Amino acid sequence: MCLWTFFEFICRNKELVKSLYEAYVNEDIDTFVSLMSDDVVFKLPGSWKHSGTYNGIQEVLEKALPGMASNLPGLKPYPSQFWQDGDTIFAKVDVKSPTLDYQTFHVIVVSGDKIVFFEAWDWDTHAMSKAFNLEIE
Repeated sequence: MCLWTFFEFICRNKELVKSLYEAYVNEDIDTFVSLMSDDVVFKLPGSWKHSGTYNGIQEVLEKALPGMASNLPGLKPYPSQFWQDGDTIFAKVDVKSPTLDYQTFHVIVVSGDKIVFFEAWDWDTHAMSKAFNLEIE
């Protein structure tokens, strides 16, 4: 809830981003899609099968989300803190799944009441293990 009209856009952008996470966790694809611009840029870092830059909501729906679901079944992101600089929201996120429990950061850009950019800032343990010749348990 926003108390000052001057800061309304800040509250609105944070609430929109919170709604995106809620839609993802609740598997509400219609709401998830409605919060994204048609030409959203969606970046998932690393060297995993689902890593890459996805351009447009169709690629997100057809490639990014199915790839994440396949590689990380049951993945649920729970944001715990938000910071904002203009239209850019930084989210500290607790990520949970049956085989995973870690914290990460996401960068989200909002324009015209739509999310136009999303980037996960995960530490790529897969790439690090390869670099150090380690086996992943």
